[in-house]
Parts: sequence; structure tokens; C-alpha cells
Amino acid sequence: MPAAAPTAPVVAVGPDFASVAGRACSGAASAGWCWQQPLPQGNAIADTTFVDDSHGWAVGDAGSVLATADGGLTWSGQSSGTPLALAKVRFVDARIGWVAGSYGEVLRTTDGGTTWQRSSFGRNDAVQDFGAADANAAWLTTFSNEGYVTHDGGVSWRKVPPAPQGTFKLAFAGVDDVWSLASFFTAQPMLAHSLDGAALEVAEPARTSLKQGAEIRRHAHEIPLDTSAARNVHKTWAALDKLATARVRLEKSQSRNNAVNADRAEGSYREPAPAPTAAQSVVAMVDQRIADHVKALSRAYAAVDTARAAAVGLDDVALKGALTVGDSLEDASKAMVEVK
Repeated sequence: MPAAAPTAPVVAVGPDFASVAGRACSGAASAGWCWQQPLPQGNAIADTTFVDDSHGWAVGDAGSVLATADGGLTWSGQSSGTPLALAKVRFVDARIGWVAGSYGEVLRTTDGGTTWQRSSFGRNDAVQDFGAADANAAWLTTFSNEGYVTHDGGVSWRKVPPAPQGTFKLAFAGVDDVWSLASFFTAQPMLAHSLDGAALEVAEPARTSLKQGAEIRRHAHEIPLDTSAARNVHKTWAALDKLATARVRLEKSQSRNNAVNADRAEGSYREPAPAPTAAQSVVAMVDQRIADHVKALSRAYAAVDTARAAAVGLDDVALKGALTVGDSLEDASKAMVEVK
């Protein structure tokens, strides 16, 4: 009888989790459906954030969370545990972060995104704006014009009363210093407070310019503008608000770089001052733009105030002087268009 043919060894075949490690998957621990192409995933990205030159995160559709530890050269997927679209990501440092998105979804991590915990504010509404101070304190606004604050890591949320006009955004000068910003045609002191807060965090000459802008804003409601001028003034205030926010971020980034370079010179010998870096050039450009916007606003309100006084016969000489130097309302409006 012929010998039986040798049988092949039986090999147990199981899930090949190693082949999808680090990719975006629909389940936890690389389970479920995982992206094969493009890598690490192909969902739309809605927001990104970096806490330093190396560590950053990105969020997007279908609960996508990506992380990088090499400045964006490579990205790996993190399991958010939600299929909902994520629109905002904020990290306080390399460990503590928050994510928010549609249908009231809010997630929090204290280990750099390895695990995420749900911290919903209890409303089925998309998050419009989001911020965080640490692992416990965070704030958000929704597209329904509502604002919420938590001080216990999202266990509970307190609703912030809206501004009288109804449309607003939240501005946080500190964890417990919450301001509700209405439209740019009303509630003038609120934006003034925002500019004052930014001035405290930046160096000169931006500090002085922002303080001047805040002072103008505090009294702007006393000076009525016609429709054309009001439109230009509105755009200029909006631009100044964005410039102030950008300048604060640049200041923080510059402070980190200065700390790194603080110990370069030791002993009696000091190296010659280096040429301005690209970052310093950007700061100088933003400082100049802030100053230009504040000057344009000052010209516009001064021109209107002078014209109003002259109209009732109080200051004809001042009006003629304003017109002579080109500070009429029309010229001021044109100046704002040029610098907006």
C-alpha cells in the first residue's frame, strides 16, 4: 500500500491587526473597517492644532482624529470612539486636549489622544467655537447662538446667558472672565474689553495700538455713522479683532523661541545680534497693520464728530481744518478700504 501523502501543517489564521496598526479604523484597537488608501485616512479634515513644533492633531468627518509627533511629516490615526463629524480640536499641552463637533459631541483626552472620554454638553447642536484652559475648564458656542462653560472636565456644563441682541460669540479673558460679543454695531465696550485683554499679552508697539483701539471702541457708540461709513467701519473693526488674536498667538510663539535662545551668550563675550528672522518680520508686519487699522478708525470717528459739531455751528474752524488735511468722512472711509 502506498504511503499516505504528507499533510500540510495546520496554521491558525486570525485577524491581521499588525497590518492596520496606526491607521484610521471604525472600531477600537484597529478593529472594524480600516483605511487602506489614501493613508492614514481619507476623510475630510476640518481643524488642526499644534502645541509645539512637533506635536499636533487634526480632526474631521466620521470621527477622524489624527496625530503627529514629528511636525506633520507622518500622521497616525487615533480612535475617537464616535462616528460623528468633528469640527474643533484644542490641546492645552501634549497630553490634555478637547474635540467638539456635530450633534453636541464633545470629547476629552488626558493622555495625548490614546483614549478619549465623551463630555457632551447635553444639546443636539453643532459646536461653532471652542476653547479650553486645562483638563477641567472649557467653553463653547453653538450655531443656535448658545454658550456653555464647564469647570469639571465636561461632567456638567453651565449655560451662559446670550447678549440682548441674540447673536454673539464668547471671548474668554480668563477661565472665569467670560464676555459675550454682540454684532459690531452694538455693545461697543465688549470688543473694547477684548482688545484690552490682547494688549496685556503683547509687546510694544502693538500694545499701545490695541489700547488706543479699545479706547476708541468704548466711545464709538456716541458717534453716529451713515450707512456707507458704518459698513467700512464694521469691516475695519472685524479685521482689527482678527489681527489682535493673531498677534497674541505670535507673541506666545515668540516667547517660546526666546526662552530657547536665552542662554546663547555666556560670560563677557556676546555674539552680534542676529538678523531679524522670518517670524520677527511677520510680527513687525502685523504690528504695522494693527496701527494702520487703529489710525483709520480714529480718522473716521474724528471726522464725523468734527462734522457733527460744525453742523450745529460749534466748530467751523475745526471742520475746515479737517477738510484741509483730507480727514473728511469720505476720505477716512477710503483709507479704511485701503487697509482692511
